[in-house]
Amino acid sequence: EGLDRTDVMLADGYVNLNHGSFGIVPRPIYEHHQKLVLKCEQRPDLWFRDQCKPKLHRSIDKLAEFVGLCSDSLSIISNTTYVTHFQSRVQCVGC
Repeated sequence: EGLDRTDVMLADGYVNLNHGSFGIVPRPIYEHHQKLVLKCEQRPDLWFRDQCKPKLHRSIDKLAEFVGLCSDSLSIISNTTYVTHFQSRVQCVGC
């Protein structure tokens, strides 16, 4: 079980050994992402004002249900470096 070679977009003959920092994205997720990017590019005002936030909240709700936590205790971030920087600033408040 797992990903089949046809589920990803690696070049023929390429073997990806690092699935951590440079992990691959399964084809269905990549294709869905491209659809969302296109929607944003076509009408950015509508996307950010009316469409993005509800999608984000639904994603958080689904993730919370999957991991058994309350939605209010989760966040979706772009990368871990951002959180590390933010967390270090929060801990320094009042130092």
